[in-house]
Formats: sequence, C-alpha cells, structure tokens
Amino acid sequence: IHNLAIGDKNEKVKFYLSSEYNVDHPAYMSKDEQERSFNEVKMITLDSFLAKIEREINFIKIDLQGFEYFALKGMQSILTNNKKLKMILEFWPFSLKSSGSSSAELLKFLEGQGFKFKLLPHSQNESPLQVALDYENDKSKYFNLYAYREEN
Repeated sequence: IHNLAIGDKNEKVKFYLSSEYNVDHPAYMSKDEQERSFNEVKMITLDSFLAKIEREINFIKIDLQGFEYFALKGMQSILTNNKKLKMILEFWPFSLKSSGSSSAELLKFLEGQGFKFKLLPHSQNESPLQVALDYENDKSKYFNLYAYREEN
C-alpha cells in the first residue's frame, strides 16, 4: 500500500476529509461545502509511479472522487504505449465539475487518445455526454465509464 494521491503533477496536495463517509476525501474543496479538515499527501503521476514497469498494462480502474481527468493527464505515456488498455472510471459529473474539470473535458481527452466509451450499465443509446449534462448538478448521480480502443 502506498500513501499517495494520483494526479497530473508530482507535488503535495491536501486531501479534504469527509466527516460523513470514509471514502469521500477529494483533493479539492467544493465551492458549496463548508470547511473540511485535511491531510497533506504526496501526489504523483501514474507515469512516474509506473515508469519502471516493463510490461504491457491492459486494465486500470480509477475512482478518484472527480479527479479522474487530472489522473488521466498524468498518464500520457501509459495511454500512448498501451494500445490494448481498457479502463473503468468513476464518472460523477457533479464531482468532475467541482474539481475544476468537466465531464465534457474528460470525454474529449479520452477521444483524443483514441478511446471509445460507454456507460455501464446504461443502454447502448445513452450518450455519456448527455448523461453528464443531465446530472452535472446532481451530487447523488454517478456511473461507471468503460473506456476502450477498438482492436484492428
């Protein structure tokens, strides 16, 4: 176990602690929240953490309370060098917006890396972007986003 945060930089960040849940400790303070106590943690990129691994990475699961976009930005090398990579990301439109990114930004980034995506377990016809727009102001709605590249 490593006491680290994953993001787009190698630096110290504050993890804001939830008094309600033992799993809701984001690396940002939401504008609509009162003060939270915090712990300082070293944040690293996945590229720097996994730099010495000399084998293909085929699957990554990311659930970072809305910080998923920043984690993806910190894994450019992994995304580029692992063509068979598949990912499941927590897709929480409200929290992505609260973190300073957005659902649209995350989806555009994934598309730019050659990924296709779908929401699980939603119907094939539901657009992740439309779902994001429908729920970006609803703190209670979050989903799993499956990101994959079509194999040739």
